[in-house]
Amino acid sequence: MASRCKNSDPCELRPKFVKKDLPTKCEAKMLDTVRQACQLYDDYVDMATAIKQNLDKDFGPTWHVFVGPNFASHIMHEKKAFAHVKCNNLSFLIYRYG
Repeated sequence: MASRCKNSDPCELRPKFVKKDLPTKCEAKMLDTVRQACQLYDDYVDMATAIKQNLDKDFGPTWHVFVGPNFASHIMHEKKAFAHVKCNNLSFLIYRYG
C-alpha cells in the first residue's frame, strides 16, 4: 500500500514522538531516520525495511518496525528501545526485542 509521504515538501515532514523510551542521544537519529524513509519511499514495507536496516546499523540489532496509517499492537520491548512516531498521516512503531 502506498503512502502519501514520498516527494512531500521536506518542511512538511516533521516526525514527532507520540511515546518513547529511548536514550536522549538516540532521539534525533530516530526522527531523522523516519523522515528520510518518508522522503525516499512510497511503500510502507520499503519504509519499514530502510528504518530497520539503519537502526540495526547505528544501534545494533534487533529492531522491528511497523508502518501504516492505523494499527493496534501489544508488544514487549527492551528498556530504552521503543518509539511511537507520527509523520504526516503515518504512524511508526519502532522497538528492539530479541
